[in-house]
Amino acid sequence: MKRLTAFPLVAALTLLVLATSCQQSTPQAAALTSEDIAAVGKTIDAAIEAYVAKDLDRHMQFAAADAIGMEHDKRFQGIDEIREKHIKPEFAEMKGVTYKAADRIVRGHSGLAYVSERNIIEFQDKEGKTFSTSDAWASYVMEKQQDGLWKCKQVHWSGPMNWVPKVPGKIPAKK
Repeated sequence: MKRLTAFPLVAALTLLVLATSCQQSTPQAAALTSEDIAAVGKTIDAAIEAYVAKDLDRHMQFAAADAIGMEHDKRFQGIDEIREKHIKPEFAEMKGVTYKAADRIVRGHSGLAYVSERNIIEFQDKEGKTFSTSDAWASYVMEKQQDGLWKCKQVHWSGPMNWVPKVPGKIPAKK
């Protein structure tokens, strides 16, 4: 009778030891280093600088070949579509632009970085009208490449839809 009572206890202890050893052997994702975080920020800053300079080739170095870009209600798949259908036409519509990132947060692990930031932007269109916002938000998924460079795999940008400059004295009537 004592053997039967000891068996469940030994079995339970064996399972506990196995479960504990499995938990300890599970590899943990490596957190981003401070160097990685700095490199991600530097990559995004370089892309913003190229955007302000309207340097299409330099700006597109930021994106991975299979990147996905989303802005408002549009989705662009791949670096060629982002370049030709999004950034290139956007550059053609702008005369001058200032663009600053604020409130940037970078987190991640295992060669992936997740970034969110607020964008402060002002630009002039072809007619010289000024548009600005300090309430736009961007988020990025960045991936560390085999050569150590960080590339954007996914970007989402969203800002207020009321960028049209207000004409003095032309306030729309409330309904």
